[in-house]
Amino acid sequence: MVKRLFPPCYNFFSPRYWFGQIDSRPLAVFRVLLAALFIKDALFHLPLALWFYSDAGLLPRTLLETLARAYRFSLMDALPTAGMATAFFVLYGLVNLLLLVGWRTRLMSVLSFVMLLSIHERNVWVLSGADTTMRVLSFWGMFLPLGDYYSLDALGRRWTGYGRTRRSDDLRVPEAPRTTFAFPLRLAQMQVGIIYVLTFVLKLPGDAWRSGDALHYALQLQTLTLPTGDWLFLHAPAWLLRVGTFFALLVEGAFVPLVLLPIGQPYLRLSGLLLGVMLHVGIGVLMAIQDFSLVMLISYLLLCDARWLAWLENKLRRAATPLSIAQPTGDSPLWALLAVTRASEIAVSAPPDSETPSAAPYDAWRIYDQHGVAHSGAAAWRLAAGVVPLSRLWGGLLRLRGLRWA
Repeated sequence: MVKRLFPPCYNFFSPRYWFGQIDSRPLAVFRVLLAALFIKDALFHLPLALWFYSDAGLLPRTLLETLARAYRFSLMDALPTAGMATAFFVLYGLVNLLLLVGWRTRLMSVLSFVMLLSIHERNVWVLSGADTTMRVLSFWGMFLPLGDYYSLDALGRRWTGYGRTRRSDDLRVPEAPRTTFAFPLRLAQMQVGIIYVLTFVLKLPGDAWRSGDALHYALQLQTLTLPTGDWLFLHAPAWLLRVGTFFALLVEGAFVPLVLLPIGQPYLRLSGLLLGVMLHVGIGVLMAIQDFSLVMLISYLLLCDARWLAWLENKLRRAATPLSIAQPTGDSPLWALLAVTRASEIAVSAPPDSETPSAAPYDAWRIYDQHGVAHSGAAAWRLAAGVVPLSRLWGGLLRLRGLRWA
């Protein structure tokens, strides 16, 4: 009864909450989305290299030395020209591409943080709160096991194990979730909570927030509004803008209690996250604040229950399981299929197929559905891809013969 009221994974009074084990699947999704945001950030900075990050621009290094704090660190201090700065942003994008696919994940997370810090410290006068949030999330990412799922590192570990034992079970995705030490994640979650607590506390003394006029004033800052914000300011009644102001205060004030209270979980946490999504989607639709809503929504993955992602993953798969295939031989592409699926999804239960002379080599295999019916060619590829994550979004592409050949 006590465990039902105070689940250990939500009860911050329990030592298990801080020092136990947690499923690391949400951290992998966090890695993918945060790295994608950093790639977008690198592309955004490419045309700005001359004006904001070189000695020929608005802030040459000689001027920076008189304005910036003495104790700072930036690799870009050694890059005087626009070409060097551009090359740095290209390298930053490549590092984050490797982080996204999960190759040498720990090293790439460290390099990504150092490079992001260098960009920010080179010109602090073009930063916003979104940049600060990106930087602190990148910092905590160095201490999190971001490569346990959906990564080349995880795939490489399984291939290495298979190469050592030659047992196909060692090649498969484990049935049991991969867990990790909880403490670094708890610190990162506290960082997200601190953002909301301080935002709420700093807004409370403001007359505009207490009177409900803050949104009315914010929508008059046309340098920060989108056309949707301008339209809302012109057509929305005053009472609606007041409701929006108080809604923002409510979400920021209630967020930490909802997501961290040890009782009533996981329903309170889910409610808090949904309210936060509504707030940040609203900000993103109305205001032109670079990356703010995106980075805050990505940070919510640090607070997600792995069971929610497992449910979503199952919903986004096309095929019903279990399926079965013959034991792959030689350099069959089916080895790669086994390496990204679980034994409960695709079993190796049939004898080796004999190749069909009329079929192309990449189509000369069969897969058996849950009713024992054999499928081959494009139908086999689509059925097999159906158990791979997100296959509802891309599985139809396997109708293309060229993609199956690749």
